[in-house]
Amino acid sequence: MLMPLAVSYGEDVLSLEAAKAHLRVDADDDAEDAVIGAFRDAAITAVELYTKVMLGSATRTWQGRFASRMVLGTGPVTEVTAISYLDPYGDAISLSASDWRLALGELVPGIGKSWPMAAQDDGVVTVTFTAGYSDETRPGNLVQAVKLMLSHLYENRGDDVSELSPGARAWCDLTRLPTI
Repeated sequence: MLMPLAVSYGEDVLSLEAAKAHLRVDADDDAEDAVIGAFRDAAITAVELYTKVMLGSATRTWQGRFASRMVLGTGPVTEVTAISYLDPYGDAISLSASDWRLALGELVPGIGKSWPMAAQDDGVVTVTFTAGYSDETRPGNLVQAVKLMLSHLYENRGDDVSELSPGARAWCDLTRLPTI
């Protein structure tokens, strides 16, 4: 389970100014700023859920159970900053950086290490990590997918829009991480 993102996340990925320019809405007209911002955020979420990648860099917290290979639910993971769990006595235990490593986007035990036995059966592990793209590394096809989805939501605002538009899906498929 991933925890929510900061309110400014959508603005960091696609500014309201850029969203309005894409929609050909007058930059000085602020009557629909809230609607456009909400559609922009929904478009970003739709693209991220479909591709399993984050468009902006953010610190995330994931909670789950120890497994031989832990998939943190989103990528690209750029850094793991902390792993902790409660032992059977309820004491918080933090693992050191040498206890884990990232392998092909999955969190695995460090070389020659294993996950703590005391936590494997009944302990919930909390992983704090950074994932996503910076402005310099964000794939252009995913930005285009967000813009196409934004247009689709804006133009069909009264309709039930429950999936990516075909154009957005095509751009997303270029970067989508496989789901196993």
